[in-house]
Amino acid sequence: MARTSRSGQAGFGASDRGAAQPCTVVSAHRNRVEVLDQGGEHRSLRCRPGLTCAAGDAGGFDPRTEVLTSIDPRRNALERRTARQVRIIAANIDLALIVTALLPRPAPRAIDRSLALARSSGIDTLLLLNKVDLGLDAEIESILEAYALAGFEMLHISARSGAGIADLHERLTGRRVVFIGQSGVGKSALLNRLCGAQLQRTGALAAGNISGAHTTVVARLLRLRDFELIDSPGVRQLEVAHLSRDALLSGFPEIARSGAHCRFADCGHAAEPGCAVVEAVRAGIISPARHQGWCALLDEVHQNENDPSS
Repeated sequence: MARTSRSGQAGFGASDRGAAQPCTVVSAHRNRVEVLDQGGEHRSLRCRPGLTCAAGDAGGFDPRTEVLTSIDPRRNALERRTARQVRIIAANIDLALIVTALLPRPAPRAIDRSLALARSSGIDTLLLLNKVDLGLDAEIESILEAYALAGFEMLHISARSGAGIADLHERLTGRRVVFIGQSGVGKSALLNRLCGAQLQRTGALAAGNISGAHTTVVARLLRLRDFELIDSPGVRQLEVAHLSRDALLSGFPEIARSGAHCRFADCGHAAEPGCAVVEAVRAGIISPARHQGWCALLDEVHQNENDPSS
């Protein structure tokens, strides 16, 4: 019987790969891929030509040739797209931690992008506000209120003081997570606090450790004591222009709920006649800032649709 791992994907021994042995991808490089075999040992393999893999993938390798031969179907994947290519950042993720902080100031548009991309990929999300020991002001309170009104939970934490860390750790136990956040929000300090050790040091790369914020060059899966983390340099700034309108809506559940009552099925929820979303904004049900964020990102989607090079 197939065994299910804590990340929800088929576990070691689940797939019938013939002579191939099961493994989990730790990191993928240009010509090599690092994996964990079923015994928990690290192996450096060559990748079968044409095979695309990412940190978090489950697959199979031939122990005789030391070649990664297959990748199992992904439960989900976090992707980064450009005009020329699609790059898979991480796969089979249970939870995306969208990290913001009091310093640098929260960037609502970046938060909106992260929510839309993760949720449209079938990944659960949790908002984290770090550095709360610095104290909240009226502007920050207004930003937080917008996401609370939308139905998103935001944990208030401090990697420095330890406030909220126990609650966060409990939510991560047994799950595979990825951090999304701008530089400077304290992701490294947060990981150090969660693990109770200085795992992350700028410029340091060692077995079982991860690099500092300025030296991470490829996504890497870390198996920690109670949870798994995919550390990646590609999740600081995410784009959503390639998403469909419906996929973008997954990051705006409050607009999706009110939008179900619009006069026209193809309503853009901007300023159309009979738009229930506009009425909800006027009634204080939807935050004006979130509505502005929706309109801005939808405009990016429309521009991409009309761009012949996209």
